[in-house]
Amino acid sequence: QVLMSLVGLYSLSFGCIFLVQDWADKGWQYAQYKFTPLRLRDSGVISGPHVAEIGLMRGGCVVENDGLWTLQRAEESWLLRLQGDQEAYDGWWLTTDEHGTDQDPVKFTLHGSQSVTAAQDDEAAWELVGAQRYRTVTGA
Repeated sequence: QVLMSLVGLYSLSFGCIFLVQDWADKGWQYAQYKFTPLRLRDSGVISGPHVAEIGLMRGGCVVENDGLWTLQRAEESWLLRLQGDQEAYDGWWLTTDEHGTDQDPVKFTLHGSQSVTAAQDDEAAWELVGAQRYRTVTGA
């Protein structure tokens, strides 16, 4: 079982940054990752990922992209594809987009696949890496 903990939540003018750290003993290595929102704060219709950026962490620190991965929007999800060697990562982060806080994803999943060519709807090719642990932060 993957234990996830919300490390931080910061309110910014364009959205929020969620820093999520996986406290499991080992990291994970996948060729690509898929972020999928399951519910928005206002419980409205999900019309896209509602995330401006997403990235990976190692040892509690944000890993600078520097060409390590590419982001591709795929219907209601984001696909993060690693370039070259797959290294172990132990956390991930995201920033919400500028649709307003009522459109922030509050329930979501992050899956990993060893295959660079895995279709996003091929459930057998994807493993659950993590999900949200949501709580209301007042005054943010």
